[in-house]
Amino acid sequence: MPESKLIVLTGCTRGIGRALAERFAAEGHTVCGCSRSEDGLNQLRAILRPPHRFIRADVTREAEVDRWSDTLFQTVGVPDLLVHNAGLINDAAPLWNVPAARCNAVVAVSVGGAASLARHFLPRMIEAARNDSKNRTVVNFSSGWGRSAEAGVAPYNAAKFGVEGLTKALALDLEKAVPGRFCAVPFSPGVVETDMTRMNWGEEAGSFADPADFARRAVPFLLGLTPDQTGESLTVPDA
Repeated sequence: MPESKLIVLTGCTRGIGRALAERFAAEGHTVCGCSRSEDGLNQLRAILRPPHRFIRADVTREAEVDRWSDTLFQTVGVPDLLVHNAGLINDAAPLWNVPAARCNAVVAVSVGGAASLARHFLPRMIEAARNDSKNRTVVNFSSGWGRSAEAGVAPYNAAKFGVEGLTKALALDLEKAVPGRFCAVPFSPGVVETDMTRMNWGEEAGSFADPADFARRAVPFLLGLTPDQTGESLTVPDA
């Protein structure tokens, strides 16, 4: 049986994040997730009990990420896989019609959140990698719109293009710090039916991939990543 891994996951209470949490747990791994939704966290806590741990934390608030990371290090240890899934999208509109607060929030969650996680989790993950035989993985969720542009979603394009660049640079930083021990990748989930996709596509989103099916394909793929793939822009396999 494969070794159980410790998974840290942001945006764990809805859509893709919820499906990933349930799938990782079903395959015998320990999931420690965060979300801003206390109701969603309570629902998840009811079905995924300890050793799984779920806490309210906003990835755009440095102090909250700091407290969350310290709590996890003290209670469950250093993660094997750090997954930044939390994200926002703007209502479809030309950039000049997107309110400044929404534009800034979209970028802050995806790019700022990834940077905050790096600051608070990676120093101890690097230290652990220098002292044990485990490889470790960082996955920052990108999008097809982090690799091509589309009218109406300029803030989201900016956020996901930012995730691509940040993660590729992070991969180089990690390779210098701990050669051959980390895989850091920007990862596109493809088009999945979630609250975010329904917001912009309405009923058409019902034809997109189901989150549970996405998780079935994504979990073994993410767990199987190796340092040889670090820095690559990856997409969930079709089957």
